[in-house]
Parts: sequence; C-alpha cells; structure tokens
Amino acid sequence: MGSHKGVPFSSVHRASLSAAHRARAERRQCAEWTYGGHQCSDIRRMPEVERAYVGALIDTDGCVYQRAAPRRGWTVEFLSMDVELISAILRAVGRGHVRLVPKSVAGQIHDIWMWSLNCQCEIGQLADQCSIYSLKLSKTKGVEA
Repeated sequence: MGSHKGVPFSSVHRASLSAAHRARAERRQCAEWTYGGHQCSDIRRMPEVERAYVGALIDTDGCVYQRAAPRRGWTVEFLSMDVELISAILRAVGRGHVRLVPKSVAGQIHDIWMWSLNCQCEIGQLADQCSIYSLKLSKTKGVEA
C-alpha cells in the first residue's frame, strides 16, 4: 500500500475512487474508441465553480494532446506533486485514471501524480463543460460527446 506524507493511499482516495466506480453504473458503448469493447460513461455534471477550477488546473499544469495511430484521439492529463490536487480533479470530474510516476522514471526530484482521461466521449463532455475556462480544452471541441 503506497503512502503520501504518512497517510495511506487507500484512505486518501477511497471517496474519490468510489465515486468513479459509481459512475460506471450508467455505461454506454464508446463508438470513438478504436480498440472496441471499451465502455465509457458520462462524467459528473459540475457546478460552475468546479468547471472553472478544473479548467484552470488543466490550463496551468495539464496537457491536452492528440495521440498517434493506432490509438488516435485526444488525451487530457493533469500532473502535480500534490496528491490533494489530483484527488480534487478526480472528485470533480468523476472519471479518469490516477497513477504515480516515480521520480526515477520522471527524472525529477519528487514523485509526480498524474490524472488522465482518454475516452473520447468523456473528453468531449469535459470540453463542453470547461472549455470556456481552458484554452487547452477548447481545441478538443470537435470531439463527439
């Protein structure tokens, strides 16, 4: 079990991860995913304040890029050394993947936490909600939601 600043990882993220698992209850087939069989669901409908917060986080410490073949499409990532920011964006959006990039792999002094969203329909929904607050997300507006 990993830890961050002496707090067990499972207790820090239990609420965030359970929210993400609850979101899977309402699934629909994602036609945009090239590998087929991938299920996606709607992201959480955020209040205006959270939309601005998520948009600003992605604009400052996030990246939005198009993947090359064979997995064409957009990816949204947010990186931070502070696990609380990662937890906040996961709670706000209700979807995505969290992983720890060790400092040895990242070539950094500290470990880095990364939240990412790869499903094209979920990225389209995130862009619909947050693109007015994020220039990076506004370039994905053509993605089907």
